[in-house]
Amino acid sequence: MTTPIKIITGVAVVALISCGIWFLQTGRTEITYGRVTTEQAQRAVAVLSTDTDKDGLKDWEEELWHTDQKVADTDGDGTLDGEEIRLGRDPVKAGPNDKLDKETIEKKTVPGGGISWTETDKVSREFFAKYLSMRKADKPFTEEDGRALLAEFSNRAPETPPQRKYTESDILPAKDDTTASLKAYGNAIGSAVNALPKDTEGELVIFERAMQNEDAADLASLDRRIKRYEDLLTSFKAIPAPKSAEEIHLALLNSVWGLTEAVEGMALALSDPLRSMSLVVKYPTAYEDMTKAFTALTTLFEKEGITFGKGEEGSVLTQ
Repeated sequence: MTTPIKIITGVAVVALISCGIWFLQTGRTEITYGRVTTEQAQRAVAVLSTDTDKDGLKDWEEELWHTDQKVADTDGDGTLDGEEIRLGRDPVKAGPNDKLDKETIEKKTVPGGGISWTETDKVSREFFAKYLSMRKADKPFTEEDGRALLAEFSNRAPETPPQRKYTESDILPAKDDTTASLKAYGNAIGSAVNALPKDTEGELVIFERAMQNEDAADLASLDRRIKRYEDLLTSFKAIPAPKSAEEIHLALLNSVWGLTEAVEGMALALSDPLRSMSLVVKYPTAYEDMTKAFTALTTLFEKEGITFGKGEEGSVLTQ
């Protein structure tokens, strides 16, 4: 099943229409980026051109001004919202004493870095400024305009943070590398895994549903998943690793860290979607790395002739 990422913060809803597509298949997520298609450009133009209440402000512009896209005169002072903006007046404060100051106008329209701005805020305003420079009063915003604008913004794939955080120096070494030490290591890893709370839904299921419904409360439930990964990482870091398992242990540390960061990104999807995407892109790699690490651990136990009985914590690794 595929579902477009839904963005409700400012004009990022338009900037990201074509660049972020989630493919939730067999429990894994991938993000692809491509050129803006005609269909995407048409959709962008439709979004950029829609003025539901016919007040002179496009619906997406109303997001920036905090006006009501279904009410032509949000503050009820007798002047349409779009006309108030053109006159330098505040559309959410009833006149006559509602003149906007330069600082307020710049915060809405000038790209750059506000101290408290999220990454989405910054791109939204940059997008807004670019849109205003392209739009002409005597000429409608065309599909070609939409294609050009989207191509500039939507093809900016978010930078993926480094996938590797931990190094060999972060591993707590075991006293020896005997079979007994390796088995003790397996039981310790199994104990950390078994201590995790059991969940009936995976984070991807929650994330997909929250995106479909734009449900911030559902996304907030991911905090428990984040805490689970943080606890697992803390436990893994405290386990002494025999020399023969150090490379696998390092992969486990980095994969759990990657999953933690990725789920933190999922939780930001509605409040700061661009930041969210830059983190969530780590999920597929981290998930695959963890799978490979546990598989390698099982192979190592088999090679060393190590088995775990049903009552031993390490049995969860070889089931």
